[in-house]
Amino acid sequence: MKANMAKKCGYSQNLMFIAVLLIVALLGACDPWPQTSSKKTALLYGVTIYRPLVSQGTSPNLAWPVNDVDGMESMLGGFGWDVTARRDSQASKSQLAADIANLASTVQSGERILFYWSGHGGEISRPGQGLDCWILPYGSYNPANFSFDLVWDEMINTSELAELFRPLQEKNVNLIFILDSCNSGGFVNNQTYVSPLPDNFSQNPDLGEPLNDKTLLFDSLSHYFSGPAGNSTQQPNVWVFASSGPSEEAWENQDYEHGVVTNWILRAGQNTNGKLNADANFDNRITIQELFAFATAGNEFWNEQTANLLANDYQYYPHLSGNSLDIVLFSKP
Repeated sequence: MKANMAKKCGYSQNLMFIAVLLIVALLGACDPWPQTSSKKTALLYGVTIYRPLVSQGTSPNLAWPVNDVDGMESMLGGFGWDVTARRDSQASKSQLAADIANLASTVQSGERILFYWSGHGGEISRPGQGLDCWILPYGSYNPANFSFDLVWDEMINTSELAELFRPLQEKNVNLIFILDSCNSGGFVNNQTYVSPLPDNFSQNPDLGEPLNDKTLLFDSLSHYFSGPAGNSTQQPNVWVFASSGPSEEAWENQDYEHGVVTNWILRAGQNTNGKLNADANFDNRITIQELFAFATAGNEFWNEQTANLLANDYQYYPHLSGNSLDIVLFSKP
């Protein structure tokens, strides 16, 4: 789950960031983007208040997911996305199913559909069904009980999320998932999605800075350039960007007024001296690999600061699906 952190963090252009940008520039130079239409639609879901009129300290309420949705709505709208935003009580499982059904009735092949989630997530064992990773839309907590009782039918696990979006996938659209919640890497590392990063960054002290580790780096690159289309670990038209590993917590920060990873995603789309911040190869576009590289570098600064000021348990690392293709998310107006 996510928690409100008071320690201030900022921006750092460290060596890892520079290395990542060089890597992504090389990837971008290959221009491996799939065919897309100009139409692009975003569904943004965020839950700050799970239980109205109850303080954060005595309930699962959060601080900044609605801010996350507000920021993403503004940024994506500025890049020409058609945005539907659902906040708090609107951001339910049933509403998501309705929004997907509505899109499926009109969507055409090649369109880009982005689903963004900010709120609680978890790696949780459901009685009789074993351990799985979940996102927790509005209604996931029992409103009649002030403990953390879960309402399983209102939650969404890995297979249920795939099933919810199946009507869109069958229309051959390009599906992009950005999940900013605890344990969201479980939606990368299941069946059709793979990630070379460890499930829990904090429990791998020998790893060092992940994208400076040559073995890990080339493992990551191999996922982009190997494997036949249709392989069980390849999904040509699905990308998953998760803020944390399957066994990691994700955090929000009161100085950012956003989730930590969402903060860097929003900065990625900002314009500095005529250039989009995450545009590594200066082509006036940001692909998902460029976005991941930029946000990962920002999150690495968070890791460094929390390791120094708090504890390694606050460290975590974004994950990206092992798709062999890149896709453009934002183009400079």
